[in-house]
Amino acid sequence: MVIADITTRKGRLSMTNSNTNRRESMRVKLSLDFCVTAILHPGEKHADESSCFVTKTVDVAMGGVCVSHKNILREGDMVELRTKNCLTNTQCLSCEYAYFMSNKFEMTPIKAQVVWATPGRAGLKFVNLSVRNENILSKAVWDAHLNEVRSDREKKVNI
Repeated sequence: MVIADITTRKGRLSMTNSNTNRRESMRVKLSLDFCVTAILHPGEKHADESSCFVTKTVDVAMGGVCVSHKNILREGDMVELRTKNCLTNTQCLSCEYAYFMSNKFEMTPIKAQVVWATPGRAGLKFVNLSVRNENILSKAVWDAHLNEVRSDREKKVNI
């Protein structure tokens, strides 16, 4: 766990205890719908297009997302995240779950690597996030963060 991690003009200053914090950016509780496609397992040459699934994020950061899954993803997998607007595979167009995806913004496909995975959740790190997607996610993350701060502030005032 990082107690303090401050970047100054002269460089980075970190004070840590024995636990290591993997996160490099602020994370917020935010539920976004994605279709996870093109799953490439380590050591394989071709992505598995048939094992796509729709998921919701548990939380979002500028560096990646935590998603729910049903024991499909493994550490080291490379995946592609797609919002409803860019579902182009034939199987995606006929998917009954994709119909119910409800993001309020449209993004281009996002490549990500599975950094950790349990049977129910997985942490994905974005790979070469486009400037457009970065701007969209940045606004969503900051809006969610400001809403959390306002909500916490209102709770303290009402006590």
